[in-house]
Amino acid sequence: MRPTLRLLSDELIRQILAEAYDILEHLGVEVHNPGLLDLLAEHGARVDRATNRAFLPEPLVRRALSTSPRSFKLFDTLGNETHDFSGANVYFTPGSAALNVLDSETGAIRRPATADNV
Repeated sequence: MRPTLRLLSDELIRQILAEAYDILEHLGVEVHNPGLLDLLAEHGARVDRATNRAFLPEPLVRRALSTSPRSFKLFDTLGNETHDFSGANVYFTPGSAALNVLDSETGAIRRPATADNV
């Protein structure tokens, strides 16, 4: 048996989700891709082209979530599996802490420079 840490109650989780659905439907999201705005509109989003905002109703968001995979894997640049996000697997991987980068010009893996982050 694997120990688990539970920080949120079921009621708080329901509240957070309800508020997230409300934000997506009433405040919307800013999208600067005309093709994506078209796609969202085709699937039931209200789109305001003047502000590049898409307002996503809860049923649309739920439908999208129901089609997403329940697990996924990450691989390094050489194709080796590094993380398996399935079951109860959890990893600490701060995306902002790039230890190495793949140089797009040389194809070499190297330490990052300030210019990489700019």
